[in-house]
Amino acid sequence: MSTHIRCLLAGLLLAGALDSRAANFTDLWWNAQESGTGAQIVQQGETAFVTLFVYGANGEPLWLVAPDARAYAYSAGGLPQFRGTLYRTRGSAFSGPWDASKSETIAVGTLYVSPTELATIKVDYEVNNISVQKTFTRLTWEIPIAAANYAGNFRLRYSQPGGPPYGTMYYDAEFLMYVENGEGLMRVTSDVKGTCNYRGPYKQEGRYGSFSGQYECANGDTGSFGITRLEFTDGGVTGTISDTGRDGLGVGRFGAVRQ
Repeated sequence: MSTHIRCLLAGLLLAGALDSRAANFTDLWWNAQESGTGAQIVQQGETAFVTLFVYGANGEPLWLVAPDARAYAYSAGGLPQFRGTLYRTRGSAFSGPWDASKSETIAVGTLYVSPTELATIKVDYEVNNISVQKTFTRLTWEIPIAAANYAGNFRLRYSQPGGPPYGTMYYDAEFLMYVENGEGLMRVTSDVKGTCNYRGPYKQEGRYGSFSGQYECANGDTGSFGITRLEFTDGGVTGTISDTGRDGLGVGRFGAVRQ
């Protein structure tokens, strides 16, 4: 295991893209007060494929797509703002053979997707000069039950209260990640702080989980923490972490493979 404390310049360069490019809005989105309508977003880099499932003037289901919505700006919080042409499509009936001559793509307006936070987006769009504005949140099906050991790496940029970043800490670690009964626990073991326990109430919003609370380390370091953008896959886990303790304020990311 290794630890590297780099100078201010390294901290700024290596952590500069941490916040904005870490956000990903791939998910199902809905408004709980308008069940049956919503959006599906698949994001790759700074491009998103957006599908709106709504209802037409005749009350029948209507699908609208923006297959090439690009990030044209970033909010003050570093969240990408997407814009693209919105289309209505026609094609062959599902019950018969595919006939390419029946495929038609009709531009109906412009779509804007403006995330206001990690779990909330504002969607503005036009269909044949009719303007619509909706607010959606991530659709959550279930909270994962996780109890596994991981091996990975942490990277945190540190600063003192009211001061500029003074360096970046890198360290390898082995840790246990546990989520059950509304509680999250991450027990991290490294050469830097020994064993640290991060524990708090767990919340799931779509693809991402989060929990926050107090942490305690074997070397005497204690403080508050927040873990967000926590995502479990078949082979590993990733997330962002912030903590305030003996070394000041640390903000960074971690990633690990399941053992």
